[in-house]
Amino acid sequence: MAFDFKAIFDDSGESFFGVIENFAVQANQFLVDAFSASDVDESWWAAVLGTASNDGVLMMWMPVVAPMIVLLVALQVVLSVFRGSSIGLARAACGAFFGIPMTYIMVWIVQMFTAGMDEVAAYILDRGGDQNMAVFMRIFGIQITDGKLTGIQENYFMWQGVMDKSGGWVLIVPLLLMFLIWGLSLVLGFVMALRSMGIIILSSLAGWAVSSLAFEVTKSWFGSWLKIVVGLGLAKPFAAGLIVLSSTVFNYADSGMQFAAGMAGLVLAIAMPFAAVSFVSFTAAGAVSGQEQSLGRAANAPIRGLGRGAGALSRLRKR
Repeated sequence: MAFDFKAIFDDSGESFFGVIENFAVQANQFLVDAFSASDVDESWWAAVLGTASNDGVLMMWMPVVAPMIVLLVALQVVLSVFRGSSIGLARAACGAFFGIPMTYIMVWIVQMFTAGMDEVAAYILDRGGDQNMAVFMRIFGIQITDGKLTGIQENYFMWQGVMDKSGGWVLIVPLLLMFLIWGLSLVLGFVMALRSMGIIILSSLAGWAVSSLAFEVTKSWFGSWLKIVVGLGLAKPFAAGLIVLSSTVFNYADSGMQFAAGMAGLVLAIAMPFAAVSFVSFTAAGAVSGQEQSLGRAANAPIRGLGRGAGALSRLRKR
């Protein structure tokens, strides 16, 4: 007896609607958690800064970072003596005396900066709607209330038949589209968690970044470290802004093209951590280098003036 595949889809509107509803509710929860559960709070920082019973990873690195600072300071002193650079010697002295304290200060700055960016993201999402759920799924013309699918934008042709729980093959396309939203929402949650974990990992390695400033050859390492930290910090409010922008467009849309715009906004939000890191193009070490050159020229100006004066006196004597 041949198996009748068509019978699976006959009178199956309730079953298809249940699957679509589950995907929609779970996708909405993924989007909510992507921004709420990814806040870098004290529970995240405990691994870096430690607790009463745990020293923290930052402290664990200090016995390794301290000898590295000594080595870089020694190399900087040798290089500065060879070049006759007083600014280079000042760099070595600052690295020796302030390397470890500056590590903790830098981690504190990153902690405050990250907390501020999380607050900015929450503010943007709160202003985008009465509640986060209204912001997120409104992008796709979907209304979720109390964990249930309660409304669909009727002007979106791809959602036709969903609320009517149509049977047969009618709900295949909505089911596949809802699965795509579910998958992208899951990826966004993973990316936001990756962003938070990246900030924590970089903060635990702050000692290496700060110690690199003690030596001219390695000072660019600090700029690269800072660039990634700032980019990851900005990624969350930027992604929240994209989500709110996409949902705001919904208020003025009357066609299925809004769905495409919502998908584009979600994809861009996923890519935001990587784009933000590329967007932050400053290099703090390069700025410091320029200031050092200016200070070096200013410090050497009196010496050059004395040299020119001595040369002039020598020529007068010869005459």
